[in-house]
Order: sequence, then structure tokens, then C-alpha cells
Amino acid sequence: MTRGLGRRIGLVSVAAAALVAVIVAALALGVVALRDAGRASAAAERDIALANRIQRVVTDLETGERGFLVSGDERLLGPFNEARRVLPGLLAQAAGAADGRAEGWQVAAVTAAIREYESRWAVPVVELARRDLPAARRRIGAGDALDAVERLRGAYTVFVRGQQADADRTRKRADRAGRRAIAAGVVGAIACGLLVLGFGASLVRSVVRPARALADAVDRVTGGDLRATVPERSADEVGDLERDLNVMVRALRERRGTHEAQLAAIDAQRDDLESTVAALEDEKAWVSALHRFVERLVAASGLPDLAGVVVEEIVHDLGGDAAVLWVGHGGATPRQVGLTGAVASAVPESVEPGAGAVGRVMADGEPVVAGRADARLAVDGLGGPVRVRHELAIPLRQGDEVLGVVAVGRLADHPFSAADVARGRRLGEQAAVALARTIEERRVARLAGINAAVLEASNFGVVLFGPDQQVVTANRRLRELWEDLRIPLGGAMEDRITRVLELAVDRGTAEAQIAGATAVSDARAEIDLHDPDDGRWFTSRTDPVFSPTEEPLGWLTTWRETTEEHELERVRDEFVATVTHELRTPLSSVVAATDLLEDETEEPTAGQRHWTGMIRRNVDRLLRLVDDLLTVARAESGRFTVQPREEDLATIAADAAQSAQAAASAKDVEVRAEVQPSPVRVDATRMAQAVDNLLANAVKFTPPGGLVRIRVAPRPEDATVVLEVADSGIGIPEEDREHLFERFYRAPAATEGAIPGTGLGLTITKAIVDAHGGSVRVADGIDGGTAFVVVLPAGGPTQTPAD
Repeated sequence: MTRGLGRRIGLVSVAAAALVAVIVAALALGVVALRDAGRASAAAERDIALANRIQRVVTDLETGERGFLVSGDERLLGPFNEARRVLPGLLAQAAGAADGRAEGWQVAAVTAAIREYESRWAVPVVELARRDLPAARRRIGAGDALDAVERLRGAYTVFVRGQQADADRTRKRADRAGRRAIAAGVVGAIACGLLVLGFGASLVRSVVRPARALADAVDRVTGGDLRATVPERSADEVGDLERDLNVMVRALRERRGTHEAQLAAIDAQRDDLESTVAALEDEKAWVSALHRFVERLVAASGLPDLAGVVVEEIVHDLGGDAAVLWVGHGGATPRQVGLTGAVASAVPESVEPGAGAVGRVMADGEPVVAGRADARLAVDGLGGPVRVRHELAIPLRQGDEVLGVVAVGRLADHPFSAADVARGRRLGEQAAVALARTIEERRVARLAGINAAVLEASNFGVVLFGPDQQVVTANRRLRELWEDLRIPLGGAMEDRITRVLELAVDRGTAEAQIAGATAVSDARAEIDLHDPDDGRWFTSRTDPVFSPTEEPLGWLTTWRETTEEHELERVRDEFVATVTHELRTPLSSVVAATDLLEDETEEPTAGQRHWTGMIRRNVDRLLRLVDDLLTVARAESGRFTVQPREEDLATIAADAAQSAQAAASAKDVEVRAEVQPSPVRVDATRMAQAVDNLLANAVKFTPPGGLVRIRVAPRPEDATVVLEVADSGIGIPEEDREHLFERFYRAPAATEGAIPGTGLGLTITKAIVDAHGGSVRVADGIDGGTAFVVVLPAGGPTQTPAD
């Protein structure tokens, strides 16, 4: 598409710019000519002024000379002397001004004439007059001086005339240049005016008139007249606007029909939105009512208060006249707990599942709408109770269990709609949550009362500490014990711990257990305590307490007084020590008598050998038992000693295995020794006794065909020696292992299997190992059997207890 308007505007703009450039160039040339003429005229004026000044100086030179010659008075030489002083500078100035100019020869001629007059006539005559005034006058009168003056004046006149002629020529050139510039400016102005007028007329015809027509058409379209169009008269930009406007008007006419159809659809949608807004308003009112219902449920305290809120809100929100709430959970028969608007005497106290609308709700867990025939509710009327026309039974469910039923009745013949049932279901859900909470609170309160009663009746002291280590609850027995022991119930935990450590039997162990129990959430502590003031003994056990979700709730500490147990233990120890000492004397006598009897009988009969052998075996058994009892008594009293020396535990173990071979072969049990040289400082006798006990137990509890294995190996990384006795026997349950090293303790499997033993072997073994600074533990053995692992320091015990 052509763009004629833009091209015309461009051409006119270029022509106007060219014309203005020509005018400006002409004016610039005129100005330059005027400037050059002015400069030349000014230079000529300066030259004439300089020439006139030089003339005056020359005149002063001549006047002073002649006055001196006439009068002979040197005072008249003042102008002469002044002229001689300034004349060289004026001549140099005239020569500099004329340097490089065409009239320079005239300046040179004048300058030469002045210097000739001064040097040949004026100065010599004055010097002559000072010596011989008459002679000077005669020389002047000779006429040569007058000729020199005339020549000077002639040169000056020629110079002045030349300068004046140059000035006249310069003025004429300037006048001609000015006239030419004025003419060019006038012509250019007229041409610019004509060009602007022509361009304006073209714009009016090509732009203004079409633009006005476009504006009128746009105003008509804006006013809603979509029939307004403009003629398409040109192919330039304005023509494009005309065509675009016509296309736009046609498009608007087409779209107006579409918009009218859309407006009709929008009107229909507006009606739908109005109905939706109305429904939303109803929903908002329902949500507000539900929110109010929930707030009242949350604020309710106890079942009666909750029942009143439920029936009042439900009968109000569902537009009923009466409502009743039955509650029954855990298989119990639902019973009436609240009603509003209904006659109490006409409403059954309980409801059987499946009986009537309420019974069906209890059985099925779904809402039921009933007519007058199945309705249970009645309200006061003029002639007595009047049964409602319509009834809605709503279940209060928690999961699959129905906790209760709310029945709502209407007297008017206005059945409950599906929307009413849906709202009733929502209200029932909220009421069920509140009812479940109330039931749970009653159950928790009941359990709390039971727990409190049990705690108060307990013979143990019980205290619960929270995560902040503050006392949460404590029973009566604990308060009594702590009051007797001067342990503060309140205050900081540090105060209680300080007092407990003062009473602890083993303070170091107690500190370690308390630190572990308070730092690790699942650590436990068991501490033995003794009050020396009144001789009482106690055992304190602390266990962590967790919620069902494994969240730490604190620590539970139980206190049990063990004074009677310690007293019984002391009496038993004294009894054992007394019995063992008392038994050794008669048993020694029996041994001596048996030896004497065997020595005095030269040829004992078979019966005599049988009976003396029986006596010897039983006496040896009793002596071993007495020795074991004495060993245990010494160990528990702290008087058990060992005499360590450099030994090889491998040799001790191999000898013990060889000794146990006879008993093992009798039971068809294999004893296998896997030993490595293991130097260690031990009491060989005592350590052999410990190894014998472990092997004897292993053989005793291993069935025929089994295996007993003893291993010995050094462990250089921690400078210890490890001894392990493992069997493939009957094994020991995990719950029995912690009691194995208690004296006289025998595992239930040993008792049930009638396996002989006193329950002292492992106690003595542990005492021997402890005396050597080692440790012994129980582990899993071979094929479900048992293993005992002994770890001994290779350097022996750090210190040996004194006797």
C-alpha cells in the first residue's frame, strides 16, 4: 500500500529545508562581506589617524626648530624634543600596521621622508644653531630645507589620499553585499511563505477534511450509530484510517448481535446466580447455626449439660417441637438423658434395639423418618399428651458404634425432607464427638479415681516425675517415707538427688545410674539406700514412662523398705556361718573315725568297704558344701582373698577339662578344649575351682550326645584374657539369667528336671572372678545351649582385699 501523505510531507520538508539553507547561506555571505568591509574600513581609519598623529609630531618638530632659530631660546625646543622622543615609536607602529599590505610602499615612503628630514635637516640645524645661530639661519634660508619639507608633505598627502580611496572602495563593496543579502532574504521569505501556504492547503485537503469526517463518524459510532461510514477517497494513511474505520464499524455491527445474545444468556445466568446466592445465604445461616452448636457442645460440662445442649439446638435447627436424647454405649441399653418440649411420662426411659424408629437407628446406625404410627414423642395438648405427626431419629455414631439417638418431632403436617435428614446427620456427627468426649472424660475420671485409690492403698512409695523433673503425683506411702528420710517433695530435683546420694549404699554407682536415667529416656536406675540414724534399708527403682505413641512422659520411681529383708539376710548369714563352723568339727571327727576304722580292719569285708565308702563320700560332700558356704559368706562379707601369681590360663582350663572328662564320659557328653597360651596373674587354685564349677554345670545340664566346649584366648587389644565355657544343653531363658549368680538360686528347668545341685557354684564362680578384677556374663551357647564368658585382666587384680 502506498503512503503518499508521508512522501509529500517529506518532499515539502526537504524543499523547505533547502530553501532555508540557501537563504541562510546568502545572508551569511552578506554578513561576511560586511564584516570584511568593516574591518578594512576600520583599518583605513586607524591608518589615517596614525598618519595625522605622525603629521602633528612632524609639525611639532618643525615648529620647535624654527622657533629656536628665530628666538635663540632653547626653551622653545620643548616640542622639538618631545617630537623626537615619540616619533620612533609612531613610525614603528605605522610600519607594523602596513606590513604585508598593498599600501605598504606608501607607508615606507612617508617613513623614509620623515627620517630624512629629521636626520639631514632638523637635528643638524638645531645642533648648528646651538653653536652658531646665524649660520643655522643662513642654512635655513638657502632653500634646501624648504624642499625637504615639501617632499615630506607630498609623501604624506599621497598616503592619506590612498587610504581614503581604499576606505571608499571598502564601503561601496559592503553596501553592495548588504543589498544582495537583503534581496536574498526577501526572496527566500516570500518563497517560504508560498511553500508553507501551499503545504497548508494540501494538508487541509488531504488530512484536515478527512480527519474531520473521521471524527464525526467516530462520534456517531460512539453514540451507538453503527451505520456511520466515511468515503474512501485516497490511498495514503488517511485512506487507511477511513478503510479501518469502515471495517471496524462493520465488525461492531456483527458483534452487537452476538453481544445481544450473550446479554440474554448473562441475564439468565444472573437469575441462576441470584438463586445460588440465596442458597449460599441459607448455607451461611446453617453454618452459623452449626458453629454455634459446636461452641455450646465444647462449653458443656458433664452429660446432663451436654444432653440439654443437644436437644435444644437440634430441635431449634430442624424446626421441631420436641426432642429426646437416649444414650447407651458398650452394649448397654440406651437410656433417656435429656428432653425438651416432650412429655416425660409419655417417653420411654429406655429403648430396645430394633423396637420402633429409635430402635432401628440403634441397630442400623442410619437416620430414620417415621410417621405418627411409629413416633415415640408426645407434647402437651389441651386434652393431654398429643403424639407428633412426624419424627426423625438421628444416630450419634463414633466409628461403627452408635453411642445414642436423638429423636425430633413435629406436630404440623410438614414431613422431614432429605435436606432435614442431611442436616440432622451433620448435627448428629458433632453431637457424637462431644458425647464420646464426655464418655471418655467420665471413664478417665473413674480410672483416675481407681488409680489414686490403688496408689494410696499400696505399701510401696510411688512418685511420678514429669519431663521437667518436677513431681506430678505421689502416694501417701511415699510422702511418709520421704518425710522420715528428710527428702524434700517439692523444690528442685538437685535437692532430692543430693539427699538420695547421702543415703546410697554405693554412692558412685548411684551417681552413675541417676545420671544415666535423667540423660537417656529409656535408662533405668535401681539404688539401695540405708539410713544410719534408725538402721532402715530401702530400695529405689526408677523407670521411664511413655505414652501410647512412645512420647516420653517422665519417670516413675518406686520406694520399697527392705529393712526386714536385710535383717533376715543378716540372720541367715549368721546362721550359715554358725552352722558351717559347727558342722566342720563333727564332720572332721567322722572322717578321722572312718580313717581309723579302715586302718584297724586288716581284711574288711565287702559290706564293711561298702559302708565305709558311703560314709567317706557323704562326709566329703558335706565338707564341700560347708566349704562352699564359707566361701560365699567370706565373699559377701568382703573377706574373700586371692593370691595371684603368673600362670597360664590355658593350662588351668586344660586340666579342668581333663578332670571333667570322667563325668562327661559317663553321660556320653563330649568335652572339647580349644585353648591358646594365655599368660595371666591369677590364684591358680581359686581359678581352677571356678572353671571346675562352670564345666560341672555344663556337663550336668547337657543331655547325652551333647557337646561342652571350653575356649581360652588372649585379647591383646585391651590386655585381657577370655575364657568361654559353652554347651549344647537345655539352655536358660532370658528372664532367669539375671538371677543365676544369686546364692541358692536354681533355674526352674533344673528343679523340674530333678538335676542335683545347691545353687552355690555360680555364686562362688562370680565371687572368684570379681576378686580377680574380671567379669562373667551369660550368653547363648551351642545349638540353643548356654555359654558363660569370663574376662580377666592379664595383669591381675588392681588390688587384693585384705583379710
